[in-house]
Amino acid sequence: MAHSTAKQLWRAAQSGLDEVLQGEAATRETEDAAELLRMRDALFLKYVGIVRALQEAQDQLVQPQKRRLVERLLPALMGRVLELRRMQVENGMSEFRFMDHVMQDLKLTPVSVQS
Repeated sequence: MAHSTAKQLWRAAQSGLDEVLQGEAATRETEDAAELLRMRDALFLKYVGIVRALQEAQDQLVQPQKRRLVERLLPALMGRVLELRRMQVENGMSEFRFMDHVMQDLKLTPVSVQS
């Protein structure tokens, strides 16, 4: 992977994080329980995508400052993924969540979420 590809992954992760942070603010304003679950499912999938993009970019980054930043950012993002997962389990009263509707809204495929 070329340096430009790692740079593109970095920029995509940054824009994704900006979008997710705006979504986090919107969840605080929502009072409808069903809509809140749907928004948290979407945030969960977006966080997973950002984590995967940063993991891929981390191996390819040349700049030591960006590498250190990614190394600090990844555990924080993974912790947030686990927090969202715990909230999903508590609110959904089940270990299993079917996020087909959210994946369809975000135009994701099961393969893109798994790999």
